[in-house]
Amino acid sequence: MLWLTALAVSAQRTSQDYVVTAKGDTLRGQIQLTGKREQTVTLYRPQQNPISFTAADAISYGDTSGPIGVSKLVGAHGRAPTFVTPLVLGYVSLYSGTNMDGARRFYLQPTDSTYIVEVLPASPLLTLLRLLPGCPSLKLEYTETLRSYPYTPTGMSRLITDYNACRRPQQASFSNRHPYGLHTTFSFKAGVNTSRFTTSAYESFTGNHTQSFGYQASTFFHFYSKARTSVLIEPTYITLRSVYGPRAIPNGYAYYTTTRRTAIHYAQVQIPLLIRYTVGHSNWRPYLNAGSNCAVSFSNRSVQEYHHSVDSNQPAVPLKDQTYAITALNDPSLGFAAGAGLLLCQPSFPTLSAELRYDYMLDSFGPSSINHNLLRLDLGVMF
Repeated sequence: MLWLTALAVSAQRTSQDYVVTAKGDTLRGQIQLTGKREQTVTLYRPQQNPISFTAADAISYGDTSGPIGVSKLVGAHGRAPTFVTPLVLGYVSLYSGTNMDGARRFYLQPTDSTYIVEVLPASPLLTLLRLLPGCPSLKLEYTETLRSYPYTPTGMSRLITDYNACRRPQQASFSNRHPYGLHTTFSFKAGVNTSRFTTSAYESFTGNHTQSFGYQASTFFHFYSKARTSVLIEPTYITLRSVYGPRAIPNGYAYYTTTRRTAIHYAQVQIPLLIRYTVGHSNWRPYLNAGSNCAVSFSNRSVQEYHHSVDSNQPAVPLKDQTYAITALNDPSLGFAAGAGLLLCQPSFPTLSAELRYDYMLDSFGPSSINHNLLRLDLGVMF
């Protein structure tokens, strides 16, 4: 139903991202940050060729949440402008960006100036005392001030807001709600899986593998910006089922034969942390996921069943079957996950996804460690 609904939606619409060119024109579409230090802004518009802008070609760029990057000269004698992100705008403005070495730095724009000044993390007070005069209550001459205003986005933003309130209480300071163009989406996924178990100590998971399918359901939080890479946290409830055997096993030349059947059936709560790389800008966008995974197991009903049978030529002797719980699967699990998927993106409508995922998990530790390989298929909707 989700896929049919999406396919009925009209073709791609123009996104609400924007670029203000050096000529003052505002162009709207979908932007992506590329190039070294993400200093190239590429604008994608339907039925038109992509256009790329540098800090010399554009004044600013952003989306519906506000500006993400503005073009500024670093230093009074700067030659080439660079894109920086506004954090606080006011009497004195604060920006963040990467310098030529690729390190993230904070920049101040003093009042009535057209350039910004880099604040070095090793000696921030030297720059702050020079650019933020006339407010003794901040006590910038003391190193203890750094404890109240650390060299972090929160600390530096609070410092500039307090300084502006001290010097110009009648002039408001504006903080950027999404300073780096970061957004969060909430999503649901569900699907089926198939698993295979192995162990390093003994041949428990051998014989004919009768594959039983499990299922999973998850929510995930997607943290993304205008770059191709993004981060996902994906709490997942998953059930795993797998059956091995029955298979004849040695029993010391007894007058009866013994077969073993292993039945895996338990549930986990997994919390993978994934890095996603998305390709393309059309309605259909393939992506790759990879990252670490941890899990807690519960509701373990996994057992090994031993069945004894006597040949018809032998005297009938009652033999009792044995069943043993596989308690090793109660341990927490660690591993990694990787997969590929496809997004169907329609502006003003939820984004749909289909993903094929591979998980490798170590389910118990020690000399008799157990691990499993999991192949899963998920369909999801992202709001």
